[in-house]
Amino acid sequence: MKKIKNIALCLFVFLSMFVCCLSLSSCGPAENQIQRNMMQDIGNFKTYRRITVINLRSNIVLMEFEGYLTTKLDSEGDVNIMIKVGPDKYQLHYVRLADEVCYLSEQLDVSENVGPYHYKITFYVPIPEISRPEE
Repeated sequence: MKKIKNIALCLFVFLSMFVCCLSLSSCGPAENQIQRNMMQDIGNFKTYRRITVINLRSNIVLMEFEGYLTTKLDSEGDVNIMIKVGPDKYQLHYVRLADEVCYLSEQLDVSENVGPYHYKITFYVPIPEISRPEE
């Protein structure tokens, strides 16, 4: 009898864990379709977003990109940030990721005074001036 109770208890625990994992890890068809639609809008520059680049070692925000933009990680460890700046006009920026540098992507609500080609890039660290030596 004790053996049957232990088997029943183990079976109950296993089934409970299985149901819990399924409910936490799976999305229904509606959620999957919504996520696909949102990712498609981001890829088509229809979503106003902000990308923040952070140095985790010093806790310093290095720069922010804001506008209708999309990101892509390439094989060299760069984040490619493409910004729509006009009808059929785009800017491409690269940010090198390192062990202590990461980025955060946020979707922002668009205010009414922002045009479809509005963008902003803010640097929070001094950028050295590079000039050619005079000959």
